[in-house]
Amino acid sequence: MGLVLGFAAGVINGLLITLLKLPPFIATLGTMSIYQGLAYVTTNGTPVYNVPSSFVFMLNSYIGGIPIVVVVVIVVAILAWLLLRRTVFGQNVIATGGSEETAWLSGIRVNRVKLLVYGISGLLAALAGMVVVARISAAQSEAGSPYLLTAIAAAVIGGANLMGGEGRIGGTLIGALILGGLTNGLVLLNVPSFYEQIVTGAVVVVAVAVDQMSKGWPMLRRGNGDTGTSAAPGTPAAAEAPGTSEDQTTGSSGTSPRTGAPL
Repeated sequence: MGLVLGFAAGVINGLLITLLKLPPFIATLGTMSIYQGLAYVTTNGTPVYNVPSSFVFMLNSYIGGIPIVVVVVIVVAILAWLLLRRTVFGQNVIATGGSEETAWLSGIRVNRVKLLVYGISGLLAALAGMVVVARISAAQSEAGSPYLLTAIAAAVIGGANLMGGEGRIGGTLIGALILGGLTNGLVLLNVPSFYEQIVTGAVVVVAVAVDQMSKGWPMLRRGNGDTGTSAAPGTPAAAEAPGTSEDQTTGSSGTSPRTGAPL
C-alpha cells in the first residue's frame, strides 16, 4: 500500500504539470508541503514507534553478509538501467527530457511519458521512505528531509543535466557513493553534522559549474545532433510528423519546426 500511495502521489504531480501546466518546481514543491502535512495529520505530529519487527527485519537485515539495503539499491539500479536504456519507453523519456516539442513532433505521447516518470519517481520515493523507517525503527514525517539535497547532488555529480535529456544510472550510483563516503569521512573526523549541509551544497554548486564550463570548451562541446534527444526507435521522424512537411511552414503547435534539430 505504501508503494501504491507513492506511485499515486507521483501521478498527481504529473497531472498538475501536464494538465494544469504548472511549472514542475512549483508543483512538486507545493505537493511536498501537502503530503508532509497529511503525514503530520495522520500521525498527530508525533513519531510512530510501533513498527512491526517483521517489517524492520525485511528491510534492515542481511543476506549472505550483505545488507538488504545494498541489495535493494542494486536491484533498483539494474531495473532502472534496463528501463531507461533497453526499452522504447526509456528512449522516449530521454527524448522528452531533451526537448518536449521535438519529442511530440516525433510521435511521442509526451504527457503519458511524464505521468509515468513522475509516478515511478513517487514509487521509488516511497520505497526509500520504507527503508528509512526500517533503519530507524520509527516513522517520522520529516525523516526524509535531510536527503532532498543529497538526492539532487548525487544525480548532478553523476552527470545528470538539470535541464534534462542527459543522465546515467551508473553515474548516479557513483555520485551517491561519493557523497556517502564524504559524509562518513566528516563523521570520522568528528565534524559537526550541520557542516554536512554546507559541504553537500558546495559539491552541487561545483558539479554544476564544472558541467557548464565543460560545455564551453571546444574539445568537450557536445554536438548539436547528438544531445540524447533523438526520437525513440520505431517512432516516426520529426520530418514525417503532422504539420512538418515541406509545404507547411507552421506546425499544429503554432511554431515553425525544423527537422533534424532540437527546437
